[in-house]
Amino acid sequence: MFISEGIQFIKDVGNVLILPKIKIRMAYGDTLNRGAIAITPKQAYHDWANAALSEEEPTQPNEKDEATMYLVDGNWTDIDEPLLKHWEDIFANELFLTTTDEDLWPDEIDLEMFKEWFNYSIGSILIDLEESELGID
Repeated sequence: MFISEGIQFIKDVGNVLILPKIKIRMAYGDTLNRGAIAITPKQAYHDWANAALSEEEPTQPNEKDEATMYLVDGNWTDIDEPLLKHWEDIFANELFLTTTDEDLWPDEIDLEMFKEWFNYSIGSILIDLEESELGID
């Protein structure tokens, strides 16, 4: 858990922005025994979704798009290992989040298509900063 001890502000001097400066001290926290894959759709995914759901308002990639987080085993020797293990399930879930009509899904998918359709980032350390119980909704 990280605990904020207070916030100080750096003054605006000429072209320098006012930035918050947070003093942080490290305290024991809960590190989850998982890694994570963060997924955001690229233009190719939006092109498919817009064609498949032509009656809906078209969507476009946005730098503020919320990532879908997939928890995976946090112990691996190669950074791509979790993706190679789970890309098909992630792809299917992302399609499902857009439409549950599997007839509208692509007939075939592969890892190359996955990388053309999605941005992804993989991390091996998850730290729970919340006090509340971790649960499943």
